[in-house]
Amino acid sequence: MLVGGLLTIIGSLIYGPVGNILRWPLIIGGWVCVFLGARSYNIMLTPKEKQDGFMTVFCFPVVLLFFFGIVGMLQHTYTGIYAAIGSFIAFVVGSVMGKQPGGNAPENGLEYEYYCANYLRQHGFFNVQVTPASGDFGADIVAYDMHGDKWVFQCKRFSKPVDNTAVQEVIGSKRHYGAKKGGVMTNTVLTEKARQLAWENDIELFEMID
Repeated sequence: MLVGGLLTIIGSLIYGPVGNILRWPLIIGGWVCVFLGARSYNIMLTPKEKQDGFMTVFCFPVVLLFFFGIVGMLQHTYTGIYAAIGSFIAFVVGSVMGKQPGGNAPENGLEYEYYCANYLRQHGFFNVQVTPASGDFGADIVAYDMHGDKWVFQCKRFSKPVDNTAVQEVIGSKRHYGAKKGGVMTNTVLTEKARQLAWENDIELFEMID
């Protein structure tokens, strides 16, 4: 997203013959980068603390864009304002799309685990493996993210909010599998107590995966 902000800033400030050629390709390219960045980050429903950090990172280029937009207005052009508004729209749309469910999940619990595994593959994880149905030590899926960090996941296909049990299983399985991170994936949401436990133990929540 910072790359996208930088591209839109450059595009909104560049003038002259070269600027007339590169201005809008740079701005549109910046919008695409912002959209992709927001979508990638918001695949996961992250804890509020991380969301706040994300907003700080995003607001920096937006503030700069509006600043340069004002400068542009003084120069009798609204390019900077257009670039800022477009970046904000790209951010919102990317964030919403990143949180959208992937389709109609199967009702069967084991099939849902494979559904979640496919979801992870489509969203940047690799070497995604579904563990055996029994003796999984609290992990339904083991996978690696784009940084090479090992993850363990619990998958819950429920008709009601998921309680503490799923979070506790992930906490225990992290040590067994030597994983750096853990997550709970569900077609519904987690209870407030489960959400608090996840927060305290740095467990990521993938909710409404249906």
